[in-house]
Amino acid sequence: MFQLQRRAFEARGEGDWDSKDREVPVTSEETLLSDLVCDKCAGCSKLAELHCECERLRGGV
Repeated sequence: MFQLQRRAFEARGEGDWDSKDREVPVTSEETLLSDLVCDKCAGCSKLAELHCECERLRGGV
């Protein structure tokens, strides 16, 4: 899951990554990242269990 999150941030052009090939990648010191939001719902602000909460509420998961 951590690698998927890293890849999502990288796709958005975010993150200066150290140890990006390890199980748990980490950003360089003082690197700030934005919230990952769902493409379908601007109100969703958390990535949980690879699916956003709004999809669960809609019955998509």
